[in-house]
Amino acid sequence: MVYVVVQSDFDDVVKDVVTESVERDSFWAKVGSMKNYKKVIIAVEKDSGKLKFISQDENVEFKKLVKDRYQIVQKDTPDEEISIDLRCVSHHFQPMKREISSFDIIPSCEKENVNSVAFGDAEGNLKFAEINSQSEISVLKVIEEAHFANLTKVKFFPSAKVLITTGLDFSTKIWSFPGGENPRIFRKQKGRITDVCIVGKGRNVLTSSLDGSIVIWECGTSKDLYELRRIKSLKDGVTVIKLRETDAKTHEGEIENHINSHLFEAEGKICYSGHESGTIAVWDIYSQTTLGEYSSLDGSPVSALIVEDEYIYAGYENSFVRCWSYNNFSAPVWERQLFNSKSVGSEKIDTKVNDILYLSGEDKLVVSWSDSQLVAINSRNGEDSETYFGFDTSLRVNEIKKSGSEVYAAGKEGLFLNL
Repeated sequence: MVYVVVQSDFDDVVKDVVTESVERDSFWAKVGSMKNYKKVIIAVEKDSGKLKFISQDENVEFKKLVKDRYQIVQKDTPDEEISIDLRCVSHHFQPMKREISSFDIIPSCEKENVNSVAFGDAEGNLKFAEINSQSEISVLKVIEEAHFANLTKVKFFPSAKVLITTGLDFSTKIWSFPGGENPRIFRKQKGRITDVCIVGKGRNVLTSSLDGSIVIWECGTSKDLYELRRIKSLKDGVTVIKLRETDAKTHEGEIENHINSHLFEAEGKICYSGHESGTIAVWDIYSQTTLGEYSSLDGSPVSALIVEDEYIYAGYENSFVRCWSYNNFSAPVWERQLFNSKSVGSEKIDTKVNDILYLSGEDKLVVSWSDSQLVAINSRNGEDSETYFGFDTSLRVNEIKKSGSEVYAAGKEGLFLNL
């Protein structure tokens, strides 16, 4: 993948020229590889009422396509010229002073055209807020030290009135929104809790841990019902979990065995768990049985996972993104390595895929990887699509979420983007 970075206040530079605050301004862009890139200065001016971009380097061309969409072309490449599509981020904010380690966003249950949002930071603080259709943020409540140290996961229940959080204190907590009451605390796992899934409306939840376990909980009693582990490697840390709903129903003989199990809406729920070994395990939640495993191809830990349509999209710590089919455990449909570490010699560069979001209407995967890259790739074949810019790309994006038609991302130093 071609490495592209554009000056973070690019949008302001262009707006100043458009509004005629200045006749001409300029910004810089870097294009090439992470180690071998060229930095060019590009001037912006108006020509007959239209924006004109003039590159200092004749081998690099910058042009506007449509609103918020641009393209940079590198001509002096060994084989053929390279075109990279760019998308300028429309809004960026800083609702938290510290790194946003996790967040979730959901349409408000009470207000039209308003989203409820919860931010968790690297110091264990929790902030409740609302975002209106003009992208204005109103803070509702701040809960300091909701968890000890890093708050690792935040997720709303479908009602939008309750949410669940996990932290480095090995605890999982349920909160009312926006009041902030904390009626339930779950504790059992002995390693970092990495993810949480809500079953149906939320009478049961699942939590995963680096101790190798997935625990199924009953929310009403805070009781741990079942513990799932890979038989082949009981302590293989679980890094991420996702649920898929199927139409499968249990046999009549199985129903009797689960009458008192305290499982609700669990029939047909399949859990996919990514592991430190690089394995992806598949579980039937109702029967607590394993349905198979997608093998690790290179031993790199699974760091991101989503389940959409007929496919599982997985991101790994070595910058690979792989697409797996529900029906084929032997080989991925396609795979793409976003960065080849061999090309930079001994230089240490973070290659971890932080998060993936699927955009169904566009057949794209929005992928955050490394400490600076936010890109979109084609979900059908993994080919390059777009690079996001217009924000400080030294700030890592930890999570990407969608609410309605809007896509949001959050990360380092309180970075919060509306893509």
